Amino acid sequence: MSPLCEILESRTLLSAAPSVKAVRSNPAAVAADLALIANDRAMIVRDTVTCRTAIAALHASIPAARASVLQMLRADQIKLREDRGNTVLVDQDKAQILLDRSTLKNDVTNIQQQIKSNQATCKTTVASDRAQLKLHQAQLVADRRA
Repeated sequence: MSPLCEILESRTLLSAAPSVKAVRSNPAAVAADLALIANDRAMIVRDTVTCRTAIAALHASIPAARASVLQMLRADQIKLREDRGNTVLVDQDKAQILLDRSTLKNDVTNIQQQIKSNQATCKTTVASDRAQLKLHQAQLVADRRA
């Protein structure tokens, strides 16, 4: 035989060697960790749906707020046309129209601020839920190794 074949034939098969002592994990701890992980995943979904629903409701309230103020604004504009000859009433109507416009702007701005606030709150809530999930996943890995 050639020297190369002798070298190859004399090697030992490492895969046939007996394995190191198998690690037995605690099945109760693993099951508890799996339950916690499932709960964390459900909590992430639940919090995400809750946040999206709340933000969608706020978005839907913007047209309703606009419509109510625009209705008052149109009524004030009609009243302004009717009071054309009286300067005192015209000045009062103009002031009321300016007030209605600022009310419209403030209402929409307040709703938009609420939306931004809810988005920030939801972002932190979901981030903490994800951090909790990662913590439980690491605990599962540790329990499977122990």
